[in-house]
Amino acid sequence: MIQTRTINDEFCYVLEGEVVLVLNKKHYLLKKEDTFYLSINEEYHLLNNSSEKTKILKVTAF
Repeated sequence: MIQTRTINDEFCYVLEGEVVLVLNKKHYLLKKEDTFYLSINEEYHLLNNSSEKTKILKVTAF
């Protein structure tokens, strides 16, 4: 599990695999080609519950 807090706005795109995004106590299953947006100072968790590799592209606004 990756736990983090954003320091900037972030746009994320799932390139490969699946990931569970935990945001505001809600769980979202994201698959290949899904996107999500994180606002500045937002706390979130990313979980890979499978044995497959997951790749995510993150674009950060400064």
